Amino acid sequence: MDGLLDFLNIGFLHDLLPSSWFDDAHQHFGVGLTDEMIVQSVQEASDFFNMNAPMNIHEDWTTGVMTGMTFTENDDILVFNRQQMLDMGITDKEGFDLVMTHEGAHRKLQGMDTGFTSHQEELCCDYMAGVRAGLNGMAEGKMEASLAGTTESPSHPDGALRVEAIEAGVAFAHDYMEAHNGVPPTFSDCLEHFNQTDVYASTLPQEPGHINLRPEHAFVSEAHGMPDTGIDEFHHGHYGNATGDFIDDSHPTEGDHGEIKGIFVDNRAAQLHYAQEAKENAEWHEKRSNDCIARGDLAGAKDHAARAASYRREEQNAIAASRKCTK
Repeated sequence: MDGLLDFLNIGFLHDLLPSSWFDDAHQHFGVGLTDEMIVQSVQEASDFFNMNAPMNIHEDWTTGVMTGMTFTENDDILVFNRQQMLDMGITDKEGFDLVMTHEGAHRKLQGMDTGFTSHQEELCCDYMAGVRAGLNGMAEGKMEASLAGTTESPSHPDGALRVEAIEAGVAFAHDYMEAHNGVPPTFSDCLEHFNQTDVYASTLPQEPGHINLRPEHAFVSEAHGMPDTGIDEFHHGHYGNATGDFIDDSHPTEGDHGEIKGIFVDNRAAQLHYAQEAKENAEWHEKRSNDCIARGDLAGAKDHAARAASYRREEQNAIAASRKCTK
């Protein structure tokens, strides 16, 4: 399946690829999401936001978008994974359309001074998927079902809040069209309303309340000696915080940081951004490792230390890659 990892110019996807490429993909993933559906879905999501299609699209280990220069969407790279979509219950074009709308919203938001945290941007992108569903009579339930059971990570909010964001977008679309005689909102109209929603308000810092003791029989995780919050500790790599992919970003990347399956990103600013992000990830895991040591959780400390070391290597790889960049 190495052919699936090549970068493809979306405008020439069908012309450049041999028929065997699609045959291999269909045999492995099935025909639920055909290549024609994927191309059309990406284009239609781009049209929804009044943008050009991404510069490149290719099959990879996840579904997400890597943005390039913040002042243009024309150098964006979109990756997709049919098996991942199948595992999430996204098996037809309508469900995939809303996933691509989420990714399109990340593209639209790049370079905008929103002040969003990573959680807030993810919720805004879910909200925009809801807006599109509401404007066009699309079934938002497919996307909601794919997210409902997901857990919170450093880069992504929990599934219940993401579902709430989608529903808020649907409701806004219906209300806006009714109030404006069928004239659709602008992206700015949508952003303004999102910032007024309960979903967004729930992500803002809250005044600290009075802290009570934990109940005697509250479950405590044996692995870490901490109360079980249902929150998994995923890293926040460059497919998550920087580019905001659709699902959690716990899957490791391959090769040097700043590369996608061996494809070198010739952009010094991007490489330095990756280095800074890897540094922050390393520091996050180093702190968690120290916390584990303090409470006697040696297994947890070892795990976080290994992750921190991996990010330190990524940091050094990205710094080294930045020195090779010509742009």
